[in-house]
Amino acid sequence: MNREYDGKPPATTSDAVALAMRLLRFQLDLSGCHSETVVQDAYVAGYLWGFCGGILTGLHAASPGLFPFYSMTCRALFGERDGAGTVEHVARVRDTSEFVAGERVGFADALRYVTEGRAGSGLIVHLGGSTSRNAQ
Repeated sequence: MNREYDGKPPATTSDAVALAMRLLRFQLDLSGCHSETVVQDAYVAGYLWGFCGGILTGLHAASPGLFPFYSMTCRALFGERDGAGTVEHVARVRDTSEFVAGERVGFADALRYVTEGRAGSGLIVHLGGSTSRNAQ
């Protein structure tokens, strides 16, 4: 779906942050994920990063770029102090295979929501799997 041709103007950055926050908040609440999880699990950090990229891409949102958008979204989700910590963590784990795997799933989940209206659950699946593996 290309918003340039469907008669709808590109979303504003505020619209994109609100959408990302609403969709991610649902998954975070269901999975019990907190900012501590983001800084301890490179897959989760990658998922959030990719999800933000998918929202921007799918909405063709006017944005200052992915890093500032990710920062705004994390600060909205986790508060100023904890959100800043999640943003700093990305630089440390960005080249890991776990981050890249999470980024890929997050991007696909967000893009699928924007283009098809289907909510993603990649974060819930990952954290549910992590929890059940840790319990064994």
